[in-house]
Amino acid sequence: MATTTKNVAAVPTTPEKKSGLNIRPDAAQNLLAIAKMHIAADGSIQKPEEAARAKFAPYQPAPGVIPDSVMKNHPNREGGQAQIAMDGVCNGMAHVIGNFRSSQAVNGSEFVGYGVLALLEQHPLIRAPIEARADEMAREFVELFSTEQEALEDDPDRKDEIKDRIRQIQEEMDRLHVKKRFRDAEAKTGYAGGCMLYIDMGNDPDDEAELKTPLVMDKAKLQKDGKPRIKALKLIEPINVYPAPYNADNPLKDNFYRPESWYVMGKETHSTRLLHFADNIPPVLLKPAYNFFGIPLAQMMIDYVDKFDTARVAAADLVDKFSQNIIKTDMSQILSGGGVEHGQQLAYRAMMFSQQKHNRSLLTIDNEKEDFVQVNTPLSGVADIVFQAMQFLAGVARTPVTKYFGLSPTGLSATGEFDMRNWYDFCAGKQESNWADNLAKVLDIIMIGLWGEVDPAIKSRFLSLYKPDPEQTARVNKLNAETGDILIANGTIGREEERQRVGSDPASGYDALDTDALPDEVPTDEDDPDANVTGTGGEEEDDDTSTGADK
Repeated sequence: MATTTKNVAAVPTTPEKKSGLNIRPDAAQNLLAIAKMHIAADGSIQKPEEAARAKFAPYQPAPGVIPDSVMKNHPNREGGQAQIAMDGVCNGMAHVIGNFRSSQAVNGSEFVGYGVLALLEQHPLIRAPIEARADEMAREFVELFSTEQEALEDDPDRKDEIKDRIRQIQEEMDRLHVKKRFRDAEAKTGYAGGCMLYIDMGNDPDDEAELKTPLVMDKAKLQKDGKPRIKALKLIEPINVYPAPYNADNPLKDNFYRPESWYVMGKETHSTRLLHFADNIPPVLLKPAYNFFGIPLAQMMIDYVDKFDTARVAAADLVDKFSQNIIKTDMSQILSGGGVEHGQQLAYRAMMFSQQKHNRSLLTIDNEKEDFVQVNTPLSGVADIVFQAMQFLAGVARTPVTKYFGLSPTGLSATGEFDMRNWYDFCAGKQESNWADNLAKVLDIIMIGLWGEVDPAIKSRFLSLYKPDPEQTARVNKLNAETGDILIANGTIGREEERQRVGSDPASGYDALDTDALPDEVPTDEDDPDANVTGTGGEEEDDDTSTGADK
């Protein structure tokens, strides 16, 4: 029986259609919500509104700062959490901030805590500008002067009294190390946002009844046996203090958000016994969060220091790896799924190359199956990126690059003179805003302790931080002398006024000049026609000389 074979055309098979991704909308929303979560300092996960509300939470003191009895029955505390006026506004602010907040979006906008600030104090890029500012502000410090300078000219006894009193005040300031204490307070303010100087009047530091009382500015409180009772000025770090109950509901009062007493490691101390230092004062709503001090400069610099460190490390890595060595070798077995043996051979080849890649060694390759290529990464612009990050860092610290990093100004005819003048003006402004009130109080305490009263004629002022170089001073003095000569010649001023100006100018070099004793007036040509005649019989000598020459 014959069989027939029928050719059947092959039916092409279509590949199985793969199903696409099936993501549930609720899962996407959950992922988005997780992305907005905030990791708190204790490692817990917070919702955006919780993280935003935490920014306004009052500072929680360390154990022992507030007495246990006060912690249990604190009038402004409820359920273990401190309460402040207008807390309800935080609820709305939480949603506003939480909508755009991420872990880095508002970096540095909340208090990081004194523990973190203590660690940042060790960072050289944070320590350098803070120490430089404190040193600069205390470099010249203050001078004492009399506001009755003109009246003292007619009263020599009062003039001698003022001079002696200024000397006594300066001796007391040296004894109390006022300059160094204010310098240390400024440095701690940069690190932690503020600090206190305790006015030690020689009382028992454990006498809480005395510490609670105000330090009244009178002779009975500040003087003992005719001498000042003040013993020292002691630096108190902000981690050791916490405000006692304060006025947070009536902004019409002078003590609104200004604590009248502080807890200093469990001992309530009246604010008049403490000199309060703070810089970068936050808004009222954030004052409790910063323990009623300022925003630390160290905290404000965190993000910029991190960016500069990143740029610096990346530049160093790029310089180390800018030259990339490549060996073109046979990798067909590896790429086609070779076994472990081929992988080991490739690893051995790479190890051999690494051992021989330095210039002092010999590099050997297969002349047929291998090739050596070196790819170099361009380094142009890397230094500019690092320097730009450095400038941002110096800008936040308000410190010239010359002072910050010790670098000389660069560029055509660059001297950095104007940068330094701006720096001196900035430090002078900080002296007035951070030190003036506290310094005035210290001087009042010293004067009352010395004489039982404040002498209204004695004031203080901060000395200029800018000091011109000798060549510039000489040019200015010459210009002033020429100006005075012209004014005297045309009768605008007299010799007495010019002598007074020279004697009262510290930069003239004649500031010790006796302005009352005028020298004899030098005769001019108009007053004495024969002033320029050098000898008698001059004409006869000339005639003899000429006659002799003719001969």
